[in-house]
Amino acid sequence: MKSIQYIMICLLFSANVFAQKTQNPFRITNTPNGIFIEFGQKTLIGKNFELLRKASNETTYKSIAKINAPTSIEEVKRKIFQASEVFVEGSRPTDKDLDKFWASYQAQKPNILSLVSVVPQFEYIFGLAYLDKDVRPNTKYQYQLTDGRNILFTSANAVVYLKQKYFPRLQELGQTTTDKAINFEFAYPKQLFMLTKFEVKRKLFTSKSNEYQTIKPAISLPSDKKKESIILSDTTLTTYAQFDYQVHLSDIFGNKDTTTYNFEGNNIPTQLIPEITNIKIEPAKDRRAFVLTWNLTQKDFVQNIALFRSRDFDKNFESIARFNKTDEIYTDGIEVANELYFYYFEVTDIFGNKRKTIKYQKVYEGSYIPTPPSNLTSKLTPQGIELSWQATDPNSRGFYVFRKEGIKSDFMQISPIILSKNGTGKYTDTTKLDTESTYFYSIRAESDTYEKSTFSDTVSYRPQGNQVRNQLKAPVDLNLTFRDGKAMITWENLNIENPQVLGYQVLRKSESEKDFKIITPKGLSFVHNYYVDSSFFSENKYQYVIVSLDAQNHSSNQSRVLSLDLTGKFLMTPDEIGFERKDKSILLKWTEIDESRIKNIKIYRSEDEGVSKLIATLDKNQRKFTDNNVVKGKIYIYQIATVDLSGKEGNRSEPILINN
Repeated sequence: MKSIQYIMICLLFSANVFAQKTQNPFRITNTPNGIFIEFGQKTLIGKNFELLRKASNETTYKSIAKINAPTSIEEVKRKIFQASEVFVEGSRPTDKDLDKFWASYQAQKPNILSLVSVVPQFEYIFGLAYLDKDVRPNTKYQYQLTDGRNILFTSANAVVYLKQKYFPRLQELGQTTTDKAINFEFAYPKQLFMLTKFEVKRKLFTSKSNEYQTIKPAISLPSDKKKESIILSDTTLTTYAQFDYQVHLSDIFGNKDTTTYNFEGNNIPTQLIPEITNIKIEPAKDRRAFVLTWNLTQKDFVQNIALFRSRDFDKNFESIARFNKTDEIYTDGIEVANELYFYYFEVTDIFGNKRKTIKYQKVYEGSYIPTPPSNLTSKLTPQGIELSWQATDPNSRGFYVFRKEGIKSDFMQISPIILSKNGTGKYTDTTKLDTESTYFYSIRAESDTYEKSTFSDTVSYRPQGNQVRNQLKAPVDLNLTFRDGKAMITWENLNIENPQVLGYQVLRKSESEKDFKIITPKGLSFVHNYYVDSSFFSENKYQYVIVSLDAQNHSSNQSRVLSLDLTGKFLMTPDEIGFERKDKSILLKWTEIDESRIKNIKIYRSEDEGVSKLIATLDKNQRKFTDNNVVKGKIYIYQIATVDLSGKEGNRSEPILINN
């Protein structure tokens, strides 16, 4: 009636299923068409029964079916036809080899009786199971089985009929590979195995198509019989490759799980995996560069090789070169000496798999003193004295500006490093200078080995008494975002175009404050053109402005105002909700909530399939609530919501269902 493979699987599982039998044999399953009741035991085979049922709103059991064991092969064929209304296609019994099976059944062969008392399809055909179609959703039912005179069994607990069945999740996934198969093992209750169908789909890992092809894996048990797990084996592989798998669960009655499980696996033998070995990084003899050499195994299985480089160990890696399987040397020019460089290779094989080597590090050591800049000129601008110059050395990475007051004083550095732009530099001195003094400026270059040149030629400047210095430029292109309880403000780095801007300050005020207050008392460097604020208190509305700073800590006008409204941003519901049933009440309990941002807590409840209604408003410190207005035999669904300080109600918690 089923394929030989299915019968063998059932026999494999029979010992485990029999071990779970109790004095009460009822096994009850929700299906799209009703409640399926099983009471398979060897001692009940061949007998006739009457099935009784009681709903939650009824006081007595009522007869719903008389179940008779078949006495002829014609009756078995009739039950096979009726089974098409119970089981979905692919799980329906057929009359294949029925004559042999019926003969073995009549001969009371133990292995056949074992199958009849365990497999749901056989139980239904031979009078050990029944589909109760006359049931209503969200209603609780209990069942009794009688032989017409005595009550044989009563279901231990009432069952609620829900059209959407709960499926246990696959857990503890493990993956192994053999020469001809990929095996996936995962934890799953064995007693549910014969009700569950595993649909497996597969596609090549490197495939650009999103289409998965359905396959039929072999299903087996692990050798360790103590494990509650299942093994799916893909033995249909025809080539070495890496694959993506999808697994969907359904059952023999047509229930479908909404979860999709995604797995990866490959059947590539380790001896076919190419590797890069003997990697060496040495400085070049005649130029500023590293020479990288390496060896490659399994060259015939290599598609390409990529080389990545960064000056950070764990970020900012960029692909700098690609090679074929015959390449074994590469020269990498170095931009900055005396800095750590990190490298790794990535090999892509013909199966589309990518493998990275470990990271290798190297420092190009060098010492180079640059020549001083030339053509230093100055001009007066509304912001101050503007200096410009040219580099005389191709290895000059940047410059420093020096100033002294009077001919006999010493030069003092007044700028951070000014990176070279096409061999030129520019700087504006916005300092308010003494009109009674003459000032001298000079520039020093810095090489990429961090050595400094001697001073350039000088230029002089004497401020005029009526000179008025314009204010610094205020930050522009401001942006404010809020995420994960933090506000981030970003703005344009003004130092790029306005070298006199050497830093910033952030000011903030809440809705109850009159003036802005500095929240960055030490100031931010000019390269630090962003700020993250997480120090919020009970208020919901804030405003920010940014000002620029120069070398003397003079500040610009304020930027435009950025507004932040946190109303509803911190609304939270409990992480966990629990309950206790009392004689005449239900006690709800929940975990801590951030009290500083909520005004009160609301409790919502619905009965059976009714509308959810507000039943209580609690103080924000409350962590439990007793519902005294409950009735035995009803289903209650509770949800908890919070209200913020402005009176806005947030989302409700996940519903908690209680069968009272």
